Amino acid sequence: MIRQFTSDDEPRLAAFCGRAPEQNIVMLANLAELGGHGGLVQFWGEVDAAGNLAAVLMRYGTLWYLDAPPGADLLELAGLISRVGQERLVLNGPPETISVLAPLIAEYAAELRLPARLRILRENAALTRRTGSPAVRRATLDDVPALAELYAAAPQDVRRGADSLRRSVAGARRAYLAERGRAVTACALTTAELPGLALAGGLHGEGRMWDADLTAALGALCESLQQDGKTVTAVTRDLWTDRICDALGFADAAPWLIIHMKR
Repeated sequence: MIRQFTSDDEPRLAAFCGRAPEQNIVMLANLAELGGHGGLVQFWGEVDAAGNLAAVLMRYGTLWYLDAPPGADLLELAGLISRVGQERLVLNGPPETISVLAPLIAEYAAELRLPARLRILRENAALTRRTGSPAVRRATLDDVPALAELYAAAPQDVRRGADSLRRSVAGARRAYLAERGRAVTACALTTAELPGLALAGGLHGEGRMWDADLTAALGALCESLQQDGKTVTAVTRDLWTDRICDALGFADAAPWLIIHMKR
């Protein structure tokens, strides 16, 4: 049986998603910050005959995340996504479940499929700044217009608008930017933070020639998170961000899959 969860279910949802915190950090952070029953975030679950949770599905705007065991029957969850009726949506999760879920969603087709990697920063990673690196600092609200301009040219799944960036720099998250002169050339930010865990995202630079700039911005973000006792994870979607994460000391945690769907 599929049902939508209310605030009374939050402890049970947190326990279920907490079995794999690195994989489910976005769900756990949204549950902690926004709850699972508002307009922006909703949680649904598949409950077995004994009342136990068998799978959890979360919607955050157009983003959908799934925690389900391999081989689970996802047809009812796919039907639910179809009934929500968004023009476009993005599925995120382990390939063994997301690749099964996507073709089951009636009246939708995949328009972009991005094999990705869930990475985790080694505890002994060397994050020292390199000679000749650009200036790096933590972003503030005053930087939002310049960051919005930077992200306007980012790939679709990395793009950030002004409202999203305001939440990144003024809320419970953080963003670090690189700049040359007065020009912002790269940024890395947290898309989710928990007391002992964070997900770095929004990895974008002004052209691929600025490897050093994004490396410096991400390195500063990771350094800040480690100083707060947080394990750092990231999802890399291309060879460029993979290479930068490799240079900073990230290791593979698990494969990941992002699928953009259109009605």
